[in-house]
Amino acid sequence: MRRSLITSTVIFAFLIGCGITVFAQKPAPSPSPTVDNSPKAETIDAKIGKAVTAEQVAESTLFLYGGRQLLAKIRRNGIERGRICRPTLRRWKTEEATYERRFVRGDSMDKDKIRLDQKMPTLEYSLIYGSGQIWGIINGSTFTPRQDAADNFLCPTPAQS
Repeated sequence: MRRSLITSTVIFAFLIGCGITVFAQKPAPSPSPTVDNSPKAETIDAKIGKAVTAEQVAESTLFLYGGRQLLAKIRRNGIERGRICRPTLRRWKTEEATYERRFVRGDSMDKDKIRLDQKMPTLEYSLIYGSGQIWGIINGSTFTPRQDAADNFLCPTPAQS
């Protein structure tokens, strides 16, 4: 509790020290058929009196979070474990499965390594992405997954993630 209070105080003091203020947006005039050249609301630095750019906001955020090197280390690798419940063709029945997703981020997506292990009551398999390829393992034998399974593995829909 004390540490979060200290961190909040430091961030608040930093923002006050920078003198960054945000002005409310003025109501826009009613739309007209001509091109609208009215001034837009901006974030203005109170000390300098100039508009603050998006790059300055991004750099100050990076500074507050410890710099680019620290942010590059965050979520570089990890393990995610969970449970999936899917409806079956039988009425009122669901099938439960557990999964484990391991990942190591590379410099680019081609250098990423991802492994997804799923255990269902009737089946256990793994999907693996590495060196720009996707393959799977069932009972110690490798296979090439269908295209729709590969697409869902690389880019799961929001309901699946």
